[in-house]
Amino acid sequence: MTAPLTIACVGECMIEIACLPDSPHLARTGYGGDTLNTAIYLARLLRDKQSDVHYLTILGDDPQSRAMVHAWRQEGIVCDGVTCLSGREAGLYMIDLDEQGERHFRYWRSAAPVRELFDGADGLSRLQDLSAFDAVFFSGITLAVLNNEGRERLLNTARRMRNEGRTVIYDTNHRPRLWASLDAPALHSRALACSTIALPSSEDLEGIFGAQEGSWRQFLESFAIPEIIVKNGSDPLDVYCDGRWIAVPLTPAEIVVDTTAAGDSFNAGFLAARLHGKPIELAVLLGHDLACTVIGHAGAIIDRNSMPEDTIRKVGL
Repeated sequence: MTAPLTIACVGECMIEIACLPDSPHLARTGYGGDTLNTAIYLARLLRDKQSDVHYLTILGDDPQSRAMVHAWRQEGIVCDGVTCLSGREAGLYMIDLDEQGERHFRYWRSAAPVRELFDGADGLSRLQDLSAFDAVFFSGITLAVLNNEGRERLLNTARRMRNEGRTVIYDTNHRPRLWASLDAPALHSRALACSTIALPSSEDLEGIFGAQEGSWRQFLESFAIPEIIVKNGSDPLDVYCDGRWIAVPLTPAEIVVDTTAAGDSFNAGFLAARLHGKPIELAVLLGHDLACTVIGHAGAIIDRNSMPEDTIRKVGL
């Protein structure tokens, strides 16, 4: 029997408080985090595909943290890499939506235990486990929330994994407020140089590296990344694969309720297809259709019954 493909998503998940679109004075609670959102959608798409999706993070031992881990297991995520520290609590964020469905965030995360994920002896042990995975996925948010020691260790491990022929996936997902005391261009550059698949947005690239004349294509080629997807909002994607660039047009979403997790769900659809050898055009199709479905609903995680089954079947997953 062929061993399952193992995928580790690394990062932070917090308690989510989201104002209801039609009743802004009311809110619902849930949970969310960029790499966790991607892990959930990956687990749904790959449930029957000889793949194990793991999540690596640190939470507290509060009721909300315990409830999150239970929910992730129900989604099919392997949670052996989730640590719940006694006496600590998960971070929290609130989403306010404007009339166009665009999100505005407020955070309470300064004491979140995930900062210590790769610190000390326990952190080294987690990194040793991580280095055995077939694929690892992390983001700019992952880098920004880690302590300096853990951040350096993660980047060094990612570099070694790439050199060993493993898949290293990086989404820039730049949040400027998290980078106030950090050298964002240098650290993002190091992460891109470790990657075998990069998933930046043009908005992120401009925010990190400043304005660039023309496209980002030549700049990104300098990192020698085998596969790159540049998200350009509603404009065509810039896709680099097999040594050449193509522009892939997108059909706009018909309904936009909440743009939370748009990029995270795209990542999941794209990666589910590519990690199982599907052509890049089909991978983009699944990523885009899943993202369009997600932003038509409130919250980061949609009901399983709302997944775009027609596209999933078309892609062959």
